[in-house]
Amino acid sequence: MRIGTGGVLLPYYSPLKVAEVFRMLDALYPGRVDLGIGRAPGGDAVTRAYRERFQPSAREKSPAAIVCVFAICAVSDVEAERLAASIDLRRLHMALNLDTPVPTLEETARHVYTEEERRYVLSQRERAVIGGPEKCRRELGALLERYGADELMVITITGDYASRLRSYELLAEVYGLG
Repeated sequence: MRIGTGGVLLPYYSPLKVAEVFRMLDALYPGRVDLGIGRAPGGDAVTRAYRERFQPSAREKSPAAIVCVFAICAVSDVEAERLAASIDLRRLHMALNLDTPVPTLEETARHVYTEEERRYVLSQRERAVIGGPEKCRRELGALLERYGADELMVITITGDYASRLRSYELLAEVYGLG
């Protein structure tokens, strides 16, 4: 079994401390610990440097990169948009420094957005893939190609467990994993 992180966001942690911790874990559990660098300021440069300076080893023959993306997949684009309302409001709360749980769809229906809040929420949508199975497959494939990644990791956050699980099931089906 391998363990690790999909993406450490370097602006929030000391890069030397991250390297030290993961090196120690690798020494304790050789070949079982993966370190992912998040796509945040500095992440692209680190990934590029990693690929350029990679030295093959007995365990790893070539560099490998993974893209982690926020996605909501539903039976239709319209349903996915409806489910995305929870994360839209959660992101707004985070921007306002409000430490709240992910809102339910009922809670999001009660929120009246100001024009400024609506602009902010829409600007955050660029970081997500939201749609039906075919739209998600197409957009996720484009991200893999854009970043030259070997693997894809998806995180789905919605206001309820059932829709989160269904999103993963639909993605597994579209990729022939289910």
